[in-house]
Amino acid sequence: MLEEDTNLAARMKRFKPGQFTWPDLTSGKFCDGCRLYLRKPKKPDTGTCDLVRRRHGYAGTVFVGVDAISCSQFSPGLHEDTETA
Repeated sequence: MLEEDTNLAARMKRFKPGQFTWPDLTSGKFCDGCRLYLRKPKKPDTGTCDLVRRRHGYAGTVFVGVDAISCSQFSPGLHEDTETA
């Protein structure tokens, strides 16, 4: 098996439904720290990837951002629509 195949298999295994693309296993970052991660107001530990909506035209599947390794589109910060206390 080629190294790329093994890497893809590992990335596929760590992918969470709702992410825009395969996670970047070398980043050390998680979706909850990305400005594209839109948190749900009543359950702030969950949210959606706003890049899915922007690119595909529909809200993606809700997932827990702290459990999702970020993808190559990671941009640090909070989403512009995040409610702060």
